[in-house]
Amino acid sequence: METLDALKYRKAVRKYKKEQIKDTELETILAAGGIAPVGMGDYASIHVTVVQNPEILKKISSAVKAAVPEMNAPDPIYGAPTLVVVSSKPNERMPTIGDFNTGCILENMMIAATDIGVGSIFMLLPVFAFTDPLLVSKLKIPSGFKPLATMALGYSDEPAVSKELKNKFETTILR
Repeated sequence: METLDALKYRKAVRKYKKEQIKDTELETILAAGGIAPVGMGDYASIHVTVVQNPEILKKISSAVKAAVPEMNAPDPIYGAPTLVVVSSKPNERMPTIGDFNTGCILENMMIAATDIGVGSIFMLLPVFAFTDPLLVSKLKIPSGFKPLATMALGYSDEPAVSKELKNKFETTILR
């Protein structure tokens, strides 16, 4: 698939098949995240956790429901068989750089996933589940790292539809 086609077909998937994605697909998606731009090339400030254990996924889903009771989805991770958690070490000099790095990494991963036929959705809500020390210990996030965002992965149970490539923002061009 061409890059612009992957961008046009990428969507927030909220319904997944139960089938787990292939290891080769996961490796490709992770490798795409690994070539994302990261501030000052500090890849050591990033940690990626991949959760495919159904028991842990259920605990995360339950923890999100408890932390955000107003969320009315039956499953806050939409039944996805894989959850990717991106964590970053805090940086005193540039406090928001971890957020930007995480966004770049996850965007690369989502475009790569679309390219190979894997559905995805960027999610912030599961981060609220990571206040439970027992759950965090199951995720094996290294000390000093803070989870910033997550992405669900799986085969979409929704049809792929191409969007029109167009600018939706108010834009000012200064020449």
